[in-house]
Amino acid sequence: MTAGTWLQAPQGVLVLIHRIAVVIVFIDHQFALILCHLSLLHFVLILLVGFDLLLEIPTQKLLTLQFQGGIGVFN
Repeated sequence: MTAGTWLQAPQGVLVLIHRIAVVIVFIDHQFALILCHLSLLHFVLILLVGFDLLLEIPTQKLLTLQFQGGIGVFN
């Protein structure tokens, strides 16, 4: 008995294992693409929200000053 006989399997089993592996790799690749697009979209949204907050904060401070009657006390 050689080491090769331990590795021998019916051809159908090897084909089935290969097909399962191809399907798993395909699904994994699709998930990787989806996650890549989501993370890119997330990054863009963070940039947009951050830019929006940069524009909003001075406006909110000015409004706070106006509503407080010019006292100038704000956090």
